[in-house]
Amino acid sequence: MDAAFFVPERDADNSKIEEELNELKKTKQQFVRKKEKLEHQMDALDISDEYYDAKYDDLQRRYDNFYREIGVVDSLILEKTAELDHAYSSEIGPMSRF
Repeated sequence: MDAAFFVPERDADNSKIEEELNELKKTKQQFVRKKEKLEHQMDALDISDEYYDAKYDDLQRRYDNFYREIGVVDSLILEKTAELDHAYSSEIGPMSRF
């Protein structure tokens, strides 16, 4: 048998899942960068500003939201990774007996 016979082909479904996974990873990276920028803004607040507490609370609320968003994206990344792993294992599963 030809060795290429055992290599799973990347069909359209797998390519779509991979694209979705890549987009989720990009989205996560964007959230992480925004969170880091927010951290710098929090550090740069002037403690002598009369609105310091209000500004800090606002930034903290936004910071907490970034963690929630990152958590959601992480969950979606795990789901898509499992879906892709399952798709590939289904393709090679019957072949593994040989």
